[in-house]
Amino acid sequence: MADRYWVGGTGTWSSSNTTNWSTSTGGSGGASVPTSSDNVFIDTNSVLNTSTVTVDTSYAATCNNLDVSGAPGPAGGGSGLAINPSATLTVSGTFVGGSFAIIPGPGSGAANKIIFNSSNANTSFTPGNSFTPPSAFGIRMEFNGTGGWDLAGNLTCQSIIFTKGTLDTLNFNIDVGAGNSFTSDGTETRVLTLGSSNVLGGSWLILNSTNFTLNAGTSNLGTTNDGFEAFYGGGLTYYNVLLETRGDRVLFIKGSNTFNNLTLENLLQNAINSPAILFIESGKTQTITGTFTSSPISSRRILIRTGTSNSDTNFSQNT
Repeated sequence: MADRYWVGGTGTWSSSNTTNWSTSTGGSGGASVPTSSDNVFIDTNSVLNTSTVTVDTSYAATCNNLDVSGAPGPAGGGSGLAINPSATLTVSGTFVGGSFAIIPGPGSGAANKIIFNSSNANTSFTPGNSFTPPSAFGIRMEFNGTGGWDLAGNLTCQSIIFTKGTLDTLNFNIDVGAGNSFTSDGTETRVLTLGSSNVLGGSWLILNSTNFTLNAGTSNLGTTNDGFEAFYGGGLTYYNVLLETRGDRVLFIKGSNTFNNLTLENLLQNAINSPAILFIESGKTQTITGTFTSSPISSRRILIRTGTSNSDTNFSQNT
C-alpha cells in the first residue's frame, strides 16, 4: 500500500500517465499510477479551482482510500474530478469529500460512474459537497462490496445504485434529485439502515428484494412538496412514505408493501375535471398501520388503477 498525490493541475488519470502522480503532496511527478491498494489524495497542492482531473475514456481507475477534502471548489461547471464516458472509478476504502466536485465528463454515457466496493464493515463515507450536481448533471454512484458504508454527512447526488453490502445512513439525509432514482436489483445480500433519515428523489426502485433487508427506523421517504413519483417497494416494510406527481404524470406503486403512514400529495390531473391517477400493481396489497392521506389538486377525486384489466388491488389499514 502506498500514498499517491495528484500534482500538476489539469491532467488525465489513465493507465499510462505518471506525470501527475507523486509520492508526496506538491512533490515531483513520475510516481506509478495508483492501484486498488493505494490511497489517493487530491489537495490544495494538486489543483487550482479551474483544474480538471479526468478519468480517461473507458479506463477503470482504482484506489483504496480517496480523499479530495483538501482540494479547492470548482470555479466553473467543468472543473473537478471528471469521469469520462464508459470509464469507472472504484474506491475500495474510505471516501472523504469536500467542495471538489466529482462529475461526469463531457459527452458522458450510461456506463460512467464511481463505484464503492469496500470489503470492510463500517467504512466511513463523508460526501461533503463533492457529489452535489450543479444542475441535473451529477455522477451516478454504486455501492457494490462485501463490506459496508456509514454515512458521515448528508448526501446529495444524481442517483444511487445499491448492488451489494451494508449501507447505514446514521440518520443523515439522502437526496438523489427529482428526476433520478435510488435503485437496487439482483439477489446479492443488501442491508439498508435508514434510522431517522429523510430520503428524497424521483423514483424508489427495489426491483428485486431477495436477500434485501430494510431497517426503516423512523425514516421519511419523501417530504412535503418533495415526494417520489414511482415507488417499487419490493414488498418491504417502510415507515413514512410520501408520493407526489410532478407535471401531469401519474403515480406508481409496485409490490405488496407495508407503511406506517402513506401520503399522496399534489396529485395533478391530465385534463380538466379528470381524476388524479394512481397505478398499483395488480394482485398486491398495501398495508397501512398508521394514516393514509391524499390531497389531489383542486380536491378532485383519485382514480386507482391496476395494470391488468379485471384485476384487483387492496388497501388494508390497521387502526
